[in-house]
Amino acid sequence: MGKRLEEERAQLEAAVAEILGHGDTSSLVAETRQFRDTSAARLAALRGEAQLIKERVGDIAKRSSGVLGGVSVLKNRKQNLETLLNVLTAHLELTRILPLLERLIEAGNRDEVLRHVRILKRIEVHLLREFVPREIERLSSVYAKVLTFARGEFEDAVRRSDTSKMTFASAVFSLLEGERDVLARTMDVYARTLETDLSRVKEDLSKFLSKSPMFDSDAGHTSQVFLNGFVECLGRLAALVDAVNEEMFKQHELSGLLSLLTNAINFVSSGFAKPLLDGLMDYFSVTTLRTPPSDVDLAGQARVGHFIQESVEMANEYNLFLAHIRDKLASFAPNGKLSAQEEARVWSAFQGTSLAFAILELLNKVLWLEQSRLEGQLRTAIKNSASYAAMAAATKGVGGDGKAHEFLDEVFYLVKTSITRILSSLDKSAVCSFVHVVASKVLAEDVYELLSDLASRHIRKENVSPTSLSFSGSTTHFNTVVASVMNSLYVAASYVTTLAQSVRDEATDASFPERDRPTVLGCIDQLEELNTGKFRRLFNDRLQALTDLLRPNFRAELDVIKDTNFQVISEAVLLDMEKKLPFSSSLRTRVEKGLPQWKKDLSPEVFEAFFAALCKMLAKAIEALVFSKRFQQIGAVLLDKEIRSICSFLQNQTNSNVRSTFARLSLLCEALMLETKSEIEQFHTLSAGELTHEDIKRLIKLRSDISE
Repeated sequence: MGKRLEEERAQLEAAVAEILGHGDTSSLVAETRQFRDTSAARLAALRGEAQLIKERVGDIAKRSSGVLGGVSVLKNRKQNLETLLNVLTAHLELTRILPLLERLIEAGNRDEVLRHVRILKRIEVHLLREFVPREIERLSSVYAKVLTFARGEFEDAVRRSDTSKMTFASAVFSLLEGERDVLARTMDVYARTLETDLSRVKEDLSKFLSKSPMFDSDAGHTSQVFLNGFVECLGRLAALVDAVNEEMFKQHELSGLLSLLTNAINFVSSGFAKPLLDGLMDYFSVTTLRTPPSDVDLAGQARVGHFIQESVEMANEYNLFLAHIRDKLASFAPNGKLSAQEEARVWSAFQGTSLAFAILELLNKVLWLEQSRLEGQLRTAIKNSASYAAMAAATKGVGGDGKAHEFLDEVFYLVKTSITRILSSLDKSAVCSFVHVVASKVLAEDVYELLSDLASRHIRKENVSPTSLSFSGSTTHFNTVVASVMNSLYVAASYVTTLAQSVRDEATDASFPERDRPTVLGCIDQLEELNTGKFRRLFNDRLQALTDLLRPNFRAELDVIKDTNFQVISEAVLLDMEKKLPFSSSLRTRVEKGLPQWKKDLSPEVFEAFFAALCKMLAKAIEALVFSKRFQQIGAVLLDKEIRSICSFLQNQTNSNVRSTFARLSLLCEALMLETKSEIEQFHTLSAGELTHEDIKRLIKLRSDISE
């Protein structure tokens, strides 16, 4: 209609243009009126057509509404028909399955029972009580029979660690009791089974305690009834762990299984394991023990020893059991490994059980007693050690047989045995705690003070004499004693390293969880770092003290330098003295006489260290004398020849680098032999910093033939 109006408008405009072009307005008015009347008539016709179209559209809408209503009716009829068919099918299935299910239960066919229970749960929504009321009531009765059958299968699964029966029972519990009740049902069945199976543990313990309620050191203790009972408890728990399979892991997830396992552990702990641990401490009389048995209380020491051993073995079994759980759960995870977060959840869950707290309490008692026991054993070992007694008393003949430090062999053997015993518990906290005690108390204090006192007793000024501690050339048994002491100090440091490496190897081979192993190894490393350095410093300090005490033995040789006039030497005198070299010759004689006994009595490693310290002492003493003298250039040449001769001789006595010890002294001689002051001043640069500016200034002052 709009298009038609546009066409008429265009015709009108054309007509107007034509009229204007001819100038005849009357005809234009007439044509305009005619066009207006025609347009009005056409507009009225168009409005009529529009109304007709509107009426037709309304009629179509009514007809469409009727059609849609018919479709909805047809759809509802189809749904009702499907519902009716589902109801009929469900009731037919119900009447078929109920008697079949009872027969399957009697036949023990788990797979078919589970399959038909799943069918029944699927069709339950289509059952109408009004349609078959008797079958509906019978359904509840059959479900009860299925649950009874499942409980029986579960109990048998627990006893036999049968994963297929465990999976069947868990699936039935989940279908008929709901997901939240499955774990509770599982724990309930398991608890009743445990109650029956572990009642024998209580009976055996009761019989044992009725015969011997307290430990008798004379009768001994070989049955280990507490350990055996504890292992039995863990064994029943392990049966539950073994029954867990991948289907259960998918069904309950990690959190559900952790809940089940921790509940089971708490149940066993409260009813069986914790009473066993308490009974163990009562039996060995350590529950109320406030003071460890004394060193002379042999019966008490034996009682404590048995208690520690059995307790450590219990802890070992417990930690192996936890590792078994972790490995079992990890086997269901992707790539057979729990994530770090999941593993942390596992350990956190187990650390919160009552059994974990009971084991912790037991180990705290063990650590206290083990430390006291070790310290007592060390005191006894030292008291009964002939080698230590002979060394302490400077008995004649000590050290000659190479057994002077046998007491250290016994000391470190006892320490290693004690650490190994606690290590076998596989408890990270207990091991690290005990290693720390050994490192900071037993070794760093007790053993250190023992050796320090032994060295201080002999290496002191009051013992220096030609017949006692000396470098005089005459063999004395006191030198041999001191040599044995120094050997012992050196051995102690090396024994710490050996101890740490041995314990480290055992810890590496032990069944620690991978997450705990770095911590345990780190504690052992700290033991080595702390005590190796401490004992080496003790050795070096006493070695320094020894060589300082031997210095007076070289007074006559050092006096040769002190008495030599290095200013008025002529070339003729120089040539004569070069042939004799009085200082180096006398020193050589002293060393040749005094060194053999020390070389014989000291171990090769200790002798090298001793000789290096002796050379260092001589170099410092000679340097001090040099700075106290006055020189002319020709006298400095003589001193240089003496020093070179000394270095050459001493170097032949050892494998160590003696020349490095005398390097500074050699540089002093080189500087003193220079001709002018400026050359000496420039020597600071040539000495690569070994000689300071202050040293150069002092050297210039020593030269009487150089003006300042």
